[in-house]
Amino acid sequence: MNRKLVAAALAAFAALASGCIQPDRTGPDKSAQPVIPDKIFFLCGTTPVIFNAPEGRARMDVASESFDLKPAVSASGARYRAVDGSETGFWSKGERALVTVRGRELPECRALREPDLPFTARGQEPGWMITIDADAIFLNADFGALQLRMPKNEPLTTTEGFLYRTAAEGRRLAVTIRPEICADVATGMPQPYRVRYELDGKAHAGCGGDPRSLLTGLEWIVETIGGVPVVEKSKATILFLEEGRVAGNASCNRFTGSFRLTGEGLSFGQMAGTKMACEEPLSRQEMRFLELLQKTHRFEIGPQGRLVLHTPDGQRITARR
Repeated sequence: MNRKLVAAALAAFAALASGCIQPDRTGPDKSAQPVIPDKIFFLCGTTPVIFNAPEGRARMDVASESFDLKPAVSASGARYRAVDGSETGFWSKGERALVTVRGRELPECRALREPDLPFTARGQEPGWMITIDADAIFLNADFGALQLRMPKNEPLTTTEGFLYRTAAEGRRLAVTIRPEICADVATGMPQPYRVRYELDGKAHAGCGGDPRSLLTGLEWIVETIGGVPVVEKSKATILFLEEGRVAGNASCNRFTGSFRLTGEGLSFGQMAGTKMACEEPLSRQEMRFLELLQKTHRFEIGPQGRLVLHTPDGQRITARR
């Protein structure tokens, strides 16, 4: 799926719903409805949300619940409220959205698209691996005893995620890729997709996608260092960059360095930074932050989408977006 086309469709939807673009009213009434993808997947922290607006009717699926929505007045973006009168709503501004369920606001949501290709997923008991590229789906199962290559078809969008169906040589394969944080059974490494495949009706589960995508993007704002909340009004941050670089604010001074993500975990290289004199307690907090950062050996995405960096001796840094 073309990312630019999806982004343009989402932006057009937000503009139409906010009244920034006036639709042509010379044709039938239904032509005035904004044209958007039938389903848009969002990930709000670790909670998957599906916004569905076929033919102008709006519906939102949050985890195992569904809500019918109606348009609401908004100065910007596209805003909807639940028709049942509960404090449930959806407010989108392009590829970001805010979702409230019965008065509880979820972490900021980001729109999700089909996984980037090539896409790889793995599972255990017995070990298997699936790779999807532009033309084919490859299945390596039973520790290599079973190897299949099947043609790739365009995926269907379902309430469970993106569904690929294919068949070859009398065998049927279905692969469901759900945008949801999934921890690898063998390593504990978090991955952005939960994956399930069925071969001739027999199902297997695992995880897939690039763990790096969970780290990169928006800046992480540090909340606790070694179990201690950050000093009031101080700002420690971490920004993971695509090229394996990392930067941020250590509390007083800026820092830059590298990070390495492998199948075994996450580690940071030597850091460089500015050398401004810092008052206490910022100086002490900064030293502790950089110390734990250098000791980090793995990460997880916890409840509410928080980043948790772990050291071998049980210390943690937690951060949010």
